[in-house]
Amino acid sequence: MFLDQYFEQSAKKYPNSVAIEHGNISYTYSKADLTANRLAHFLRSKGVGIEDKVVILLPRRAEVIISMIGVLKAGAAYIPLDPEIPAERVNFIMEDSAAKLLITSDEILERI
Repeated sequence: MFLDQYFEQSAKKYPNSVAIEHGNISYTYSKADLTANRLAHFLRSKGVGIEDKVVILLPRRAEVIISMIGVLKAGAAYIPLDPEIPAERVNFIMEDSAAKLLITSDEILERI
């Protein structure tokens, strides 16, 4: 069983319990699972599938965990990167890994 499957089981068992919390933001298992499912469907619509790689370039916050689960639900693997690394390094890692997609924020995208 994989991480995304364990998370789904927890969402069924504890739907209203807090799963992810960061600062003032919290997600219940059901909300986090629903959001991860939406991301997985979006990723699949963009051609992401089994054995593909997706780079996650976000600051540490609750949405990083949801992004990781969503990527796994799409059948892909994620590559988490520190948003402070230089743009050249991000580009190198994306090319070297043959990542199919980048998940990031507008602020970070402008910087890189």
